[in-house]
Amino acid sequence: MFDDGQKSRLFANIAASMAGVPDVIIERALSHFERIHPDYAEGVRAALKSNR
Repeated sequence: MFDDGQKSRLFANIAASMAGVPDVIIERALSHFERIHPDYAEGVRAALKSNR
């Protein structure tokens, strides 16, 4: 339902909120996002990579 800009901002905001969170917890969250929709998990994963 979101356009591409809204999705990008959502992914960036989630990634930013994960700053300093241990990798094991981030991976657990990403597995939940994957269950929601694979594109959701991939978008957050890509945003996390660009933040590092």
